[in-house]
Amino acid sequence: MNKIAKNFLSTGVANIAGQVFLFLITAYYARLIGADSFGFMSLANQIIMYFTTIAIFGMQVYGTRIISSDKKEVNNIVGEVIGFRLFVAFCCFCFIVFMGLFLGRFIEGNYKFTLIQILYAASIFPVALSLDWVFNGLQEMHYNAVFTLCKYFIPGIIILILLKGQNNMYWIPISNAIGLTVGTGFQYCIYLKKQKYKFNLLVNWNIIKKYLYVGLPVLVQGLLGMVNNNVDKIIMGFSRPKAELGVYQASYTFISFLISIDALIFTPIFPLLADYFHNNNKVKLKQVSNEIAKIVSIVAMPVLVGGIILAKDIMYYFFRSKGYEAGYLPLSILLIYIFILFIREVFAYQLNAWDMEKKYLKIIALSAILNFTLNIIFIPRYGMIGAAWVTTITEIINLFLMRKAAFKVIRTNILSSVIKPIGPTIIMAAVIVLIKYLKINMVINIFAAVIAYFSLIILLKIITISEIRGFILKREK
Repeated sequence: MNKIAKNFLSTGVANIAGQVFLFLITAYYARLIGADSFGFMSLANQIIMYFTTIAIFGMQVYGTRIISSDKKEVNNIVGEVIGFRLFVAFCCFCFIVFMGLFLGRFIEGNYKFTLIQILYAASIFPVALSLDWVFNGLQEMHYNAVFTLCKYFIPGIIILILLKGQNNMYWIPISNAIGLTVGTGFQYCIYLKKQKYKFNLLVNWNIIKKYLYVGLPVLVQGLLGMVNNNVDKIIMGFSRPKAELGVYQASYTFISFLISIDALIFTPIFPLLADYFHNNNKVKLKQVSNEIAKIVSIVAMPVLVGGIILAKDIMYYFFRSKGYEAGYLPLSILLIYIFILFIREVFAYQLNAWDMEKKYLKIIALSAILNFTLNIIFIPRYGMIGAAWVTTITEIINLFLMRKAAFKVIRTNILSSVIKPIGPTIIMAAVIVLIKYLKINMVINIFAAVIAYFSLIILLKIITISEIRGFILKREK
């Protein structure tokens, strides 16, 4: 089995298993602590996510690109990048402590929020130390699969054992830090013992200045990208009842699971997009891009239609607590966002693989400014419904602008890819409605719909087994 196939299988199984488990655990503790406390925890976590992104400082893309092009640079770049990220992580942690002391006076009237923020902030250090980008560059992503399983399953098991209710909900951020630490420790064991690389931590002002310059554009890109995904939750946390944020976050938990599928498709292919572009192999580049577009469309179309039909059932089945049922309305809207996101990511990964980060940054900056402005206007008045629509509208803008930029290099066949699965999707929708009418269990309904849909996809030869095999087993040139 070649590296591409191994990467697909290992990262695929780990990410799907991890995200399914994370979704179930989140639904479990959301019910246990209630919508109000869940919203409170969500606000703290959403703020910390910005600092986690700062600690990474854009080194994922840069490091992966350097290592994939020159394996001899591994020892040097790892020592420099980790040293730099630890320095940034320490600065972020100190700022979080001071910020938490300030915000704690205004949220809930005590410093419980501060403590939760600090506990979440502890995760910044294992994230900064993580070597997932190294294994991406080496195309040894199966090691990252173990890291993923640790990141999701260890916190989930701790929560199942120790979390009893609101009074000890501090175990949620603590378990997150423990899972990341164990996963990162595994990465270093592989890096040092099996891969036989060295680790010499390097940090000085020249290195700091170097990576500030290198990573800042990607960091700004990442922070602006996060605006479209979570600034609505922060604004909602300060302008609406915490229980409403809890309901909105519950609906977004399912959306986060779907976003993980997007990463599963694109992450193993990113090195190929970069390699074919830098070697000026336009034929292979167009072929891979069209294959990605087809696969993404085949996945995104049934998620959109089936998800909207089952939105209310999903919220009731998994969250089964008074108040969470209202999340089906923003969930339905956000499923449109997910469909647009899946298609948009074809162009986003192309731009980043083709050294067009500045163009990508301009597009993200525009949509982020628009997203923030519209959320400030509409969330105080329309709450989670306004937030869901703003997220969707700004993602549509991203899609059209990124498509225009990527088409200057090659033209990916997006429209035809989107049209092809419409027929099987309509039949799948009919199956879902029929099973709902018969009042059969929702999980059985989902499995039946998936089987019906993909059977039709294969029978109608919208995609063939040989195409799937050829895509997964594609060998690097």
